[in-house]
This record gives sequence, structure tokens and C-alpha cells, in this order.
Amino acid sequence: MRAVVESSAAAAAARKYGDVDLAHFERYLRGAGPAGDPSPVPGEPVGEERSEELTRADLNSWHEVVRNAAHNRTLVDVLARLDAQIRVSAPWTLLSGTGDARPLASRVNEHMDITRAIMDRDASSARALMQQHLDRDQEARIGQLVGAGRRAHPVI
Repeated sequence: MRAVVESSAAAAAARKYGDVDLAHFERYLRGAGPAGDPSPVPGEPVGEERSEELTRADLNSWHEVVRNAAHNRTLVDVLARLDAQIRVSAPWTLLSGTGDARPLASRVNEHMDITRAIMDRDASSARALMQQHLDRDQEARIGQLVGAGRRAHPVI
């Protein structure tokens, strides 16, 4: 459900973003850096100096920027409620040993592709890219939950 609603938000953002939203998107593109360097702001720590929790928070804040750029309060409210439910039912865990093979750099690259589609006002591509991004995240969360269940209940 989140993927459907948030992909609609990405499409709406491509049609409706304003100057302030554009500044947020440009800042993200300037700061996200090359693949493997998920630092969102020039001068901030990168690589091993940067914790996964901080990087994940940065990636989550990007989703808020996209949602707000849609200029649709209902979308923002629905997505906030869905996020709260997801955090309880399928929280992210640290990547190592959890069944999540997608490095954070791949998520950054996906965000950059979606951001470019939005900035190009390509609503169709923004929608499709966001749907693909969230489908991959859903698969990763399921992998983590399955992996955690296997570790908690070893088969004998």
C-alpha cells in the first residue's frame, strides 16, 4: 500500500514542486555523492565514519522531501500512518547478517534517479521508479524478517 501511495506522491511532486522543493532536491543531488558515498551534505562524515542509523535517517528524510513536494496533505498524512505501522510490524535492522543484500549506496542511487525524474517533471518515470524502489525495500524487509525468524528458531 505504501508503494502505491508514495509512488503517487512522487508523480504529484513532479507536477507540483515549487522553488523551495527544487532547492531541497538540488541539495540532495549535490550532497548524495557517488555510489558508495551516501553522505547527504558536503563536508559531513562518509564511509565508516558515518553510522548506518544516520544514513538511514537521511534516506528517510528524503522521502519526506518528496512527499512534501507533492503538496497534498492527505498523501503526507496517509504515508505517515503507514510508516508508523511499518516501523512496528517490520522495522529495519542493521544490514549485516539480516538477509538484506542491498547496500545503502544502491538506495542512494535509486533516490537520485527518482529525484532527477521529479526535477525533469517526468511524473510517469517518477511514479515507476518510486514503485520499483519501494518494491525492493519491501523485499529487503521481508528478507530481514525471514532471516530473523530463522535465527530465532533454528531448524534441527
